[in-house]
Amino acid sequence: MAELTLPVFQSFSHIIFPHTFVRISSDVRLPQKIFLKKVLKNDPPECVVVVQNLNLKETDPASFSKIGVVSTVEINMAESKFKVSAQYRAEIQHLAYYPKNDIWKADVLRLPDVPELAELTDSHSELPMILGCVESIYALLLNLKPLVKEKESAKKLEDQIKKLKQARREKETAYFLPWHILIDFGYISQEIKTKMLETNSVMERLQIIVDILKSEKAILRN
Repeated sequence: MAELTLPVFQSFSHIIFPHTFVRISSDVRLPQKIFLKKVLKNDPPECVVVVQNLNLKETDPASFSKIGVVSTVEINMAESKFKVSAQYRAEIQHLAYYPKNDIWKADVLRLPDVPELAELTDSHSELPMILGCVESIYALLLNLKPLVKEKESAKKLEDQIKKLKQARREKETAYFLPWHILIDFGYISQEIKTKMLETNSVMERLQIIVDILKSEKAILRN
């Protein structure tokens, strides 16, 4: 049984639970701005953020990921930006378009998430694997660095290496690294982002990233 019905925000980048958010300028005429203004009229102002498959029509229900993230929406008047903050993963059910309001809505069912279910401690059985996986990601990024020639991508890569260098051995941040790595690499496909959302295992999410980076390295070398 679904817990509530929410408007659906079609994301082309992504936002994943926990502790990640996006800001959208409120002074630009964008479809996202119009949508978020509608959401702000709700009490509480919430929507479900889903991955949009760009290979299908936006009007095709099949283009929406079946797993999304329930998020709150607020506007920061000082910065003139909307802030969309992730709350929890959710399964999307009974997706429907409402032409009168020009908005998609869906019933959402809350899904569990590992960081929510188990506190990360020194005795956590997966901790060595998590930190080892993060080390692998760090090493792969270093290997990719000389292969990336495009300036914008090279800068993103350098920024990510710096972030990982500072935090990769801190167990308190280990759970959060997979999501931020995904967010910072904006060119990762919708299919990969959807896979990240489908599992509640941090290890599986990290392994997806490791596999992607290995493929990227092989492609660039060849």
